[in-house]
Amino acid sequence: MKIVDQIDFHPQAFKVLLEVLFAEGSFNILWTGVIIVFLVSFVYPIKDKWILIIPAVTIFAVAISPFIFSLAYEYLISRTTINRSLLQTVPLIIFVCCILSERF
Repeated sequence: MKIVDQIDFHPQAFKVLLEVLFAEGSFNILWTGVIIVFLVSFVYPIKDKWILIIPAVTIFAVAISPFIFSLAYEYLISRTTINRSLLQTVPLIIFVCCILSERF
């Protein structure tokens, strides 16, 4: 099987990701807090510290992209590996939120 045959875009993955991130009990409070801290950090920026958002968002995007663009979508539906994939990004995102929330 060619690599091109394994790449496929699954737009329905976004609905499932929203359920996993905000509706289920594993990380729902964390992601809501992260969004609030990121939005407030743009309103009250700390000089040169907002640049830390870029690696955090990039690592988060890399962690969820296999579930959107490959055959691993079936694991997203069954929710077997998405929580483990997100556990790898959570420490960095919490660190960035702590740095950004230092002013408020």
